Amino acid sequence: MLSGKRHRKAPIAMSGEAGRMDGCVFLAGHTVLAMTGVESDLTSFAGTWDSLPPDPYVEADTPYRFRRHGRLLIDGAGDVSVLPTGDYLQDPAHNPLFGGLSRRFAPVVWDDTGTRVLGALARTGVTRVLGLPGPVLINVHQIRILGGAGHAGTPVPEGRHRDGFDFISIHLIERDVDGGGVTTVVADADGSSTVMTLTEPLDSLFLDDRAYVHDTSPIEGDDRTVRRDVLLMSFERVDD
Repeated sequence: MLSGKRHRKAPIAMSGEAGRMDGCVFLAGHTVLAMTGVESDLTSFAGTWDSLPPDPYVEADTPYRFRRHGRLLIDGAGDVSVLPTGDYLQDPAHNPLFGGLSRRFAPVVWDDTGTRVLGALARTGVTRVLGLPGPVLINVHQIRILGGAGHAGTPVPEGRHRDGFDFISIHLIERDVDGGGVTTVVADADGSSTVMTLTEPLDSLFLDDRAYVHDTSPIEGDDRTVRRDVLLMSFERVDD
């Protein structure tokens, strides 16, 4: 039975097919497409970002963050199950802006295309990139950020942070900006940083959330509305 209890006995290195890179792995979009086999569904899946409702927890005169949330479970055999939508809770130590607040977002729409794409991305992350033994609980977040003249499009209103799980992944869906949207990853061990910009569909970043903090700069628009659509996943080992 899924208990939701954190399983912290032994850290798991990134030991899957992507190779171990000290807990920080970038995969180009074409590589992720080849690993997941979702290319034929990607355009339709990306279109679902057009129906994301505003994030009710971000206060702004002009809504700029839109979001849906869902949950998956991958068992020890690699089988994927869709779980009922639940509250999303982070520790205040990890998220200084929203930590301690049980947030309930609009649910992911689990149509055939979304189920195939999200299941394939989750399974690939667990079995081929992270090499995690199941069961693994995965939180899925569809997020759109809008920016433009007169208002900032801030992907991470809480600033540099960690999410409070074992691993996370960031997958670019679409990007139409004039600047910004640059992700910075900082290692706890020595303070070294890596800076990257996800530019192509399904460019993906996998992180050991226990060893790194991350942030993404505001997106910039020159007298026009710009957007950045991403899929975020968190991976958490749980007890059977």
